[in-house]
Amino acid sequence: MRNYLLVILLALQCFSLRAEDREQIVEYFENEESFVKDDAGQKRELLELLMLRERVIELNMDWHNDPLSDATLSKNIATFIKLKSEMDTLSDFAWRYGMLLRKKTEDESVITGHNRFVVLKISDAFSILSRKISEVTSLYYPKNKRLVKSDKFLSNGSANEAKAHTMWLSAHLTTFDAFLKAYNGFFRNKHTRNLIKDLARAKEGKDVRLDEVAAVAKHTLSRNSRRWMQKALGGYAASRNQALSSFKDEDLARLVGTIESNESAVDLYNDADFNIRYYRMGDGLGRLLSWVVDAASGLFGNIAGRFRFRKGHMYDHDEYRIELMKRLRPLDILMEKTPFALTDTFIPGHYGHAAIYLGTEEQLREVGMWNHPVIIPHQEEIKKGKVIAEALRPGVWLNTLEEFLNIDELTLYRQPNVQADRAEMARIYERTLAQLGKDYDFNFDVNTLDKIVCSELIYHAFGTINWPVKYVLGRPTISPDNLAEVAYSQNGPISFILGNRAEERFVPDPVDKLDIADKLSLIQLEDGNFGKETRRCRDVHEQNGELRRVCYGRVEALIYKAPNESIYDNQIKAAQAL
Repeated sequence: MRNYLLVILLALQCFSLRAEDREQIVEYFENEESFVKDDAGQKRELLELLMLRERVIELNMDWHNDPLSDATLSKNIATFIKLKSEMDTLSDFAWRYGMLLRKKTEDESVITGHNRFVVLKISDAFSILSRKISEVTSLYYPKNKRLVKSDKFLSNGSANEAKAHTMWLSAHLTTFDAFLKAYNGFFRNKHTRNLIKDLARAKEGKDVRLDEVAAVAKHTLSRNSRRWMQKALGGYAASRNQALSSFKDEDLARLVGTIESNESAVDLYNDADFNIRYYRMGDGLGRLLSWVVDAASGLFGNIAGRFRFRKGHMYDHDEYRIELMKRLRPLDILMEKTPFALTDTFIPGHYGHAAIYLGTEEQLREVGMWNHPVIIPHQEEIKKGKVIAEALRPGVWLNTLEEFLNIDELTLYRQPNVQADRAEMARIYERTLAQLGKDYDFNFDVNTLDKIVCSELIYHAFGTINWPVKYVLGRPTISPDNLAEVAYSQNGPISFILGNRAEERFVPDPVDKLDIADKLSLIQLEDGNFGKETRRCRDVHEQNGELRRVCYGRVEALIYKAPNESIYDNQIKAAQAL
């Protein structure tokens, strides 16, 4: 019965949401059983943040009437209590998500496109909530600053003034406690700390002012703010009991309860050391090392990138391009090889480049994405034929298919069910187009967010896919070959669609999946699946006491493991056990 009531309440709430947001909530309840599968927690994370955001937007303080009148004050107290509850929910979510990412980095996993997308949505929610709560502190700011730290703070005036002052202090404490939890979740660990800094530096998420949220958090957690709250808590503690006994007001008692339950209030009152630091020595050294490597690689890459010995055999082949357009679908993944380019010889593996096909105007209309807010800013470029998103030496941009086909070999991969989930499709477009304008990442570090390479574009855009990553010199990297391996893995979410290779001008011959598998050094097993030879070494002690290095190869089946890291993992596992 309780679940049915929840569905009804959420359905009613849907009427206040945007169309695409309403679709996500309806989808959740229509396919609730599927949300206990591998990616359920990831979908639920975004859904919870979406619903929280929409609830908060509806909560507004009354600025139009006398803020201290009985009716207005009572209404604003009720609104503040709801805002505080939402902020507590958000701060708990942020702390748990920070801990999740911290565990991932400690396990040498990398932060995915989905992960940073969630972080941006957390930041968006913090931005809206902190602005809403700042309305409380502005509206009920004590006129007499000296009164704040005196033993008459709550008992000097009327009951309404006592409630106004208590709500003002509680609002400050609520914001402080929320940002402190988020700080503890993200800034105590260097990897998650650098994630936030990289997101702010990359200015990713045009609707999310992460730098503004960071500025508010920094001000809220500053030493000066803590001292001011400490003084206010002193005045509060000295006058609380007298105010409660004198006024005997239920709303005042509720507001006092919000302060008493605040986790940071006692520490602030006792002037505890919160050890808040935004910069560590290792951060600077790591950034300097990355800069040196990036500069050296960039110099080499820019020089080598200019050497192309001829045009690609598929270039300017109109007949092939027209036939290819008939097969392409929005969000297809393109991988190519240009053996005539010097840079291709230095990229490990078979493929030298990867890109994402956005789709034409007609195709985007068919899938209901043409007038989506994510696509609208790029409509003119798409109309001009710029339908390929790719990262090259000059940076991330949109290119035409004609220019992209200056190649000798092309393979097309696709996530078959991507268009069935419109909400996820929109997120893939959002994550893809958010990369436009970024510089090329000559460091080849997946975790670097202000710069990006071609394979990282796919890695982050299709953020819910568990792409294989390799560590090189301590940095997580991913190559186009690593991306392609997913199509050869059992239960892999992407599929091989077609391949063509031209060994002479205008003669693109078809290439099948087995041919590409051989180029990727993959082996077809007896059961029809694919495997990969791995080489392992160990030290062996000989009878004469010498140490000998023994290496051997073993073929291991490629099995795709869907990402299951989510703050709701335990709940999902419990549901699966029922």
